Amino acid sequence: MMRGSPEQLRGQELLSRGVKFPLIDIDKTLILGKNSSHFGAFNYAFKTVFGLPNASINQIIPDGMIDRQIISEVVRSNGFPVKEIPQRMPAAVDAMLTYFRIHKSEDTFASTPGAADFLTVLQREGLPLGLLTGIGFRSFFEYGAFGDQADQRVDLIPLAISRASNLLGQPESLPEKHFVIMGDSPRDVACAKAGGLEVIAVATGSYSTDQLRDAGADLVVATLEEQQKICTFLNI
Repeated sequence: MMRGSPEQLRGQELLSRGVKFPLIDIDKTLILGKNSSHFGAFNYAFKTVFGLPNASINQIIPDGMIDRQIISEVVRSNGFPVKEIPQRMPAAVDAMLTYFRIHKSEDTFASTPGAADFLTVLQREGLPLGLLTGIGFRSFFEYGAFGDQADQRVDLIPLAISRASNLLGQPESLPEKHFVIMGDSPRDVACAKAGGLEVIAVATGSYSTDQLRDAGADLVVATLEEQQKICTFLNI
């Protein structure tokens, strides 16, 4: 008989089944729509913090990048001194949050095909669901690691794993083999591989199933409606 706290019992039961815990990207993996407040927040920070009124997030392809990466990439390409970027970054994040709180009601979103049903299944199975960036579908998620908490997305992985391990009553962080990143871009695939994780790629964003397969994803699905394939991969 297993003994321990409710969290430990939950963790022991899931681990004994070989369940893999998903760390899920949100934009274009779970939701689609007009994200004007987030994009506007970047442009507001470029203008007010870096003094770059002509800089725009539209100057790059941000899919699979976290906020700090996007900020660095855009301001660097607009000639801002690289050495000065880190010292301006906290003010840039604060400026973005200020803008987002004022303008977030302007956004319109819809879930990707199968997203709500898929999350409901995972929740019913007792999996702790984690976000690797993102704020939507918050009621489904128990933990996360977000884009303002690291300079590179791969650096969010240990933070997310540590938080998941704590939720499962584990005294130390679980090995990477117990986690899977889910995303919609080749950058999501690259992040997972750099962090030593498997990756499920969902072609609901800007990339086809062939492109995601060529990027090296371990499992590629067209949408989250291919629930059985994903659940089999996660051992649930």
